[in-house]
Amino acid sequence: TTNFSFVIDSNGSTAYGDGLAFFLVPNPSSSLLVTKGGALGLPIDSGTINPSSDFVAVEFDTYYDNGWDPLPATSSPGTHVGININSLGSNASETWWSNITEWVDVGFSASTGGVVERNIVKSW
Repeated sequence: TTNFSFVIDSNGSTAYGDGLAFFLVPNPSSSLLVTKGGALGLPIDSGTINPSSDFVAVEFDTYYDNGWDPLPATSSPGTHVGININSLGSNASETWWSNITEWVDVGFSASTGGVVERNIVKSW
């Protein structure tokens, strides 16, 4: 069990992104996290949405990325919380423990593209 609190600060801008993710990856993990904007620093092959390593993540997405984000259904397109298992596409539900090893590394990751935001982990 873990608890954390965070703030996503738009710095007063109406356009910001891309979000942050809390993730688990197998230990040891030979994957490098990708800094591509919409990938949120998750282990995705550069230029694709395919995983370069198994992972489970809870994403706090703040920017719509065509191709893997749910279609915008609100006045704030792209803003959603998703559970991601080996993909940038969010899974509604899945048995995640079958996709990750017993020993894992955990952490936070984030990235940005053409617009920015400030992600602050206040407690963990």
